[in-house]
Amino acid sequence: MTDEQEVDHIGVHVTHCCVWHGCKYRDDNCPVETKQVKQAYDCEACGWEDEEITELFSVTMLEPLRTGVLAARLGANKFPETRCVAVCTSERIAVRMVETNSCDIHEHTHEYAVIEPFIANAPYCMGDTDIDEKIKRQRWYKWEGTADVGKFIPCDRPSEHDNICGWGVG
Repeated sequence: MTDEQEVDHIGVHVTHCCVWHGCKYRDDNCPVETKQVKQAYDCEACGWEDEEITELFSVTMLEPLRTGVLAARLGANKFPETRCVAVCTSERIAVRMVETNSCDIHEHTHEYAVIEPFIANAPYCMGDTDIDEKIKRQRWYKWEGTADVGKFIPCDRPSEHDNICGWGVG
């Protein structure tokens, strides 16, 4: 490695890695992590430690209700099977995750996605005692397309899910 390459190599680590949270590039010889050089500023993870997060947002996927032949074979379900795929520190991040189908959260099977706020570091029922307010703040999305190609589109809450909250943590 030339001197110039060495400076570039160290510079990348100095500006992206953290002595506490590790090397962004998973380099065992990271000069920041091994304390050969000092990081230039806090990494992305360091910034969260100083913030007091009071509200989080769950992203929950819902499979379709079973009807017809499928219900006859597997049994009808009154509530859809659900999977909470993420808890986000902002609504903006949760929305982006759903609208871009991040990490294929659709998984070729989920019909709906719902984003719900909840209070951090408290039982779900704490803080917001107004269930109607929790329900009003839900953001619903429906998968449009085939199982392989499509995207989540904002939609109204399906009527069969009226007055239900706590999909992700309830």
